[in-house]
This record gives sequence, C-alpha cells and structure tokens, in this order.
Amino acid sequence: MSPLALRTRAGQIRRMSSTANQLAAVAACAGDPARANILATLMDGRAFTAGELSGAAGVTPQTASGHLARMTEAGLLSVARQGRHRYYRLASPHVAQMLEGMLVVASEGLPPEKFGPRTAAMRLARTCYDHFAGRLGVSIADSLVAAGHVVLSDDGGTVTAGGRAFFARTGIDLAVEQLRVAAGHPLSFAQSDVRFDGHAIECRINAEDPAKDFRPSPGTITRWSPPPESEHVRVDTHVCEGYKVPPYYDSLICKLIVKGKDREDARQRMLGALGALGVEGIKTTAAMHVAVLSSEAFVSGRYDNRSIPGWGSST
Repeated sequence: MSPLALRTRAGQIRRMSSTANQLAAVAACAGDPARANILATLMDGRAFTAGELSGAAGVTPQTASGHLARMTEAGLLSVARQGRHRYYRLASPHVAQMLEGMLVVASEGLPPEKFGPRTAAMRLARTCYDHFAGRLGVSIADSLVAAGHVVLSDDGGTVTAGGRAFFARTGIDLAVEQLRVAAGHPLSFAQSDVRFDGHAIECRINAEDPAKDFRPSPGTITRWSPPPESEHVRVDTHVCEGYKVPPYYDSLICKLIVKGKDREDARQRMLGALGALGVEGIKTTAAMHVAVLSSEAFVSGRYDNRSIPGWGSST
C-alpha cells in the first residue's frame, strides 16, 4: 500500500473511531432508565419543567436536573426559559426518529402487553412528537392522501395544490400554524373551531407560454403587481419586480388562492384576482386560467382531465 493510501486509510479509521465514540456517548446518555423515561415523556412534542419530568422519571427534582443537563449537553434536548421556569423538549425531529427506532427494536421479541383501557385509548389516538398517531391518526392521513390533499414521504408530508384549496375553506392559515409549531407554540385553534364552508380555487401562475405548448419563459420580470390580499384572496410568491426567472428549475412564480361562499362566487373572485395581476417581461399562464374559468365547460362543470376547458381546441 502506498504512503498516500496509508494516510487516507488512517484518516478514515480516525473518523470512524470518532463517530463510534459519539454514538457510544449518545447511547449511554439515553440508556439510563430515568433518562429514558424523560425522553419517552417528551416524545409527544410538548415541553416540561424539570419538576414535571422528575415525576415521570421517578427521581428527585435535583437528580432530574442533572440528567437534563447531561442530555442537553449531548444534543438530545433543548431548553427554553419562560420567566423563572426552564422548559425542556426534544432537540429535533432527528432525536424523535432515533427514539422511535430504538423503541421498535426494544419491543421486538417481548411478550404482548396486557390490554387495558389506557392501551385501547392509546391505540385509538395519540400524539408522537410532531405527528398524530394511532388508528385515528392513520385513518386521517390515509383519507388526506386518498383525496390528493397530502403526499406523504419518510421525511413528512407535503400539502398539494388541491390540499391548499381544501384547507383554505377552513379560514386557517396553514403556513402560519406550521411556523407556530416549529417555534414550539401550540396551535392557535381547537378542533371545535375547524369549520369547512364555502368553496376555494387555486391557480398556479407559471413562467410559461401556454400558446406555445407551455414553453418555459425565463427572463427578468420588469413589472410585478400582485392582487391585494384579503380574507378571500391569498397570494403566495417569492418573486418581485426585477426578479430573474431562471431556466433551470420549476417555473412556478405565484399561487393564487381564493375563497368564496360557493363555487360561482369563488370563480368570480379568482377572475378578479387574475385580472388584478400585472406581470411584464415574461410570459405566464394567467391568461390560460382566465380562459378556463370563463369557459362554459368549467362554469357548468362538464369537463374532465382529457382536455383543458376553454383553451386550445377544447372550449
């Protein structure tokens, strides 16, 4: 083996040894029964004080504080101060995923647990760090996926265009609520506050020329004037006047979402929003959306995905 290869191999061994030491340190930190109970208590995503977690761990508050300090130093927990209290929570989704994996491994080969009232309730519905679990959670997720409102992956879920329009009917701003949760705050509404009413429509404005088979239209936006937002109109965009639309990525530049008391009211509001949208310097799909929404086929609801109502040869 050459000297260069020997040095490379030595470097790999040092890195592997360092990683193994870090892994052993994290495992040892989580391996204590009291600390394991604390971590399990925090799996539902909430934050607790040292006093509250000491009860879950079955140790004194002073002992719990020592455990919490060690786990915080190891990167398993984060701490936030509110007044004179310190609140502890899992440091990240990666920690939660690690604990879930450990729980799966730990449960393999064990005899089935005794079934009781609490077990039945937990199997029906529970929270697990940042997501809803149990039969009810699975059923809700499956329903949203089947309806095309959400796409699930190993990294979480993504709300689709149809999903955004669907949730817009509740009047709840999902983006704001996601930011609240990410910041460690509770949702701003209760289940009893969720009401589905009215009708919502979303139009995706792309930098494309629909008259030329949706050819991409990169370039500089010389004028950008989106419609004013209100309780009925929402504008999601990342562009501004002077923005250069690149030719390499997704051509989406804006999403318009409107809500009306019924389908016709939402249609008219969307036509108004599209009419108020001003874009110059590039071609967009806005005119196609206007043609579709104005077509007799769309107004009557007699169309399918084999054609674009009101555009091209399909009218």
